[in-house]
Amino acid sequence: MYFWQIESLKSLLVSRSLSEREVLPYAMGGSALVYLVSSYPRRMNGIWDMAGAILGLVITVLGTIFIYRQNGGASGQHFLQRYVAIGWVVSIRWFVFVLVAAVIFGALLSLAGVSVTGQTTWQEFIFSAIMEVILYRNIGLHVRSVADIQ
Repeated sequence: MYFWQIESLKSLLVSRSLSEREVLPYAMGGSALVYLVSSYPRRMNGIWDMAGAILGLVITVLGTIFIYRQNGGASGQHFLQRYVAIGWVVSIRWFVFVLVAAVIFGALLSLAGVSVTGQTTWQEFIFSAIMEVILYRNIGLHVRSVADIQ
């Protein structure tokens, strides 16, 4: 199971499809991440919290469709294997990126005088949406590069 080496994973996926046993750890890891993120106590204290939840769902659906199309759509092969395995590695890398970006973003908000009130601000809403789009875009680009080789 790969955690960081996206190029090694992509080379493996180009050379052969993964067995069900090889896909299982990625599916379990992805499911665990989804659970952790979705079970994180989410406050619905304002309009931006509700808008974020709705937009997050829309981005998830459109992002998955985007990745499916990057894999070749109806004529593509091994969509779920590629989505789950590549999605796992890209998500781990994305998480590290988001941690750094969130610290920088928080510092910039503080410098701009935006106070933390416990309610999501429109700036945080935009930041979260951009981070989610980046995740799906990156997964799609890596899936596309594997699909293009085969």
